[in-house]
Amino acid sequence: MNRANELRHSNPYRVPDGYFADLRQTLRERAAMAEEGRSVGTVWQRIRSAVGLVAAFGCLVLLATAGFYWTGYRAQQHERIAMQEAADEMLSGYYLYSEDVADLDAYLAVSAGGGEEQNALFTEAVTDYLAASGYGETDLLAVLTETKR
Repeated sequence: MNRANELRHSNPYRVPDGYFADLRQTLRERAAMAEEGRSVGTVWQRIRSAVGLVAAFGCLVLLATAGFYWTGYRAQQHERIAMQEAADEMLSGYYLYSEDVADLDAYLAVSAGGGEEQNALFTEAVTDYLAASGYGETDLLAVLTETKR
């Protein structure tokens, strides 16, 4: 129990005698030894951190470029192609329509007469136009003559 009382009243965190007096000299000696032991190093050791930084930046640029290509650029390409196809389809439809209107105007200018003959020719022209457009063969002359009766 005596030992317990001694430990209780003593300071276990005591600094050894003369520690602070020799501290500066000890630190100087250690620094000098570390300086002597430090070599210049190889080229790789000197540029390793710069190479790592460049590699990280290169990976970032590569990922950003791939992301832009796969999401934005390709979507824009598909949109442009679809718009071009729609415009081409619309223009081809307009050209067909304008050619058909010109043919019908020429037909009306040539046939100045009237009556059944003009009605039959007009019906034949419209039937040909509908057949060319994919609406099938329809006998419009029969339909027109039935509605007049």
